[in-house]
Amino acid sequence: YLESLVLTRSCDPNLSLSENRIKALAEFFGRACKAGPWVPEPTRNAELKKKYPSLCAACRSSCSENDRYWGDGGALACLSEGAGDVMWSELNDVKAYFKV
Repeated sequence: YLESLVLTRSCDPNLSLSENRIKALAEFFGRACKAGPWVPEPTRNAELKKKYPSLCAACRSSCSENDRYWGDGGALACLSEGAGDVMWSELNDVKAYFKV
C-alpha cells in the first residue's frame, strides 16, 4: 500500500501492470532488497529480477524467500545492519524485532 502512495505511476503501454510497478520501484529506490516473489509465475519473476537488478542489490544472498532481508523482520534487519537507508514495516513487527 505504501509503495502505491510514494511512487510516481509508470504507465508504459508496452509493459504489464506488474512490470510498470516494479520499474517505478527500481527508479524510485535504486539499490534495494525487495526479496521474495515479485510476481506469482517463477519464470517471469526471474526475468523481472534480472531486468531490475537494483531491487536485489542490497540483499544478503538470493533475493528470494531465503534471503536474510525477507519477511516481517527482513526490512528491519536490512536497515539496522546498514544495508539500507529506508524501510517500512508494521508497528507490531518493529516492536517484535526490537523486543519492545
